[in-house]
Amino acid sequence: MQFTQDAPCSGEPGANMRVSGQDASTVGEPWLQEYPAASNREAHCPAVPRRSVLALGAGALAVGLLPACAHSQAVPPGPGMTASVTYLNLLAKTPMFRDMSREQLQWVIDHSREWAVAPGALVASSERGADRFWTLLDGGWQVEQGGKAYPAGHADPAKWYGGRDMLALGLAPTRLVATKRSYVMEIEQAALDEMLRRGIPLAPHLRAGLDFYRKLAR
Repeated sequence: MQFTQDAPCSGEPGANMRVSGQDASTVGEPWLQEYPAASNREAHCPAVPRRSVLALGAGALAVGLLPACAHSQAVPPGPGMTASVTYLNLLAKTPMFRDMSREQLQWVIDHSREWAVAPGALVASSERGADRFWTLLDGGWQVEQGGKAYPAGHADPAKWYGGRDMLALGLAPTRLVATKRSYVMEIEQAALDEMLRRGIPLAPHLRAGLDFYRKLAR
């Protein structure tokens, strides 16, 4: 059974989820920069089924495991991508977000979008969406460059893609393609900067990813 909501949710962003210069060795270090404030997410949205909600069963409704808001006006970034809902209890099990408090997880949910991605769909590329930060929540994807493919799961260094610090490496053109049914999170650069300013523990994952992308820059 999939849980959907016909009417848009409203109120405070994420209210439904309350229960739940430089050389190549130093370029792209967001934790060394000054971070601008992030913009708030929209408050009105329809609920969309999310990956593992099927495992929760009908009892989820009884205990209030309702989804966070998704953007009602959000246009999918590309073909094969549809809006999805981020659940706090599932996000807490994702390697990139595992060490966060519930308050930090909620802040991430309130300042991001989640997309379900069909196998073979283009998530982002040097020509589209690379100015934003993408991270893999579930499934698999691969970074493609120069005829080579670098597969990754949600626990691998290449579990994220895009953003100012990756772009600063001056990589040759890249593409990010889903290799199976996947769920990805999209975060605006300003929101990522604010997460780091707030002390949300992303820096180790960013460092590991930048080490991977520096190899592609050689």
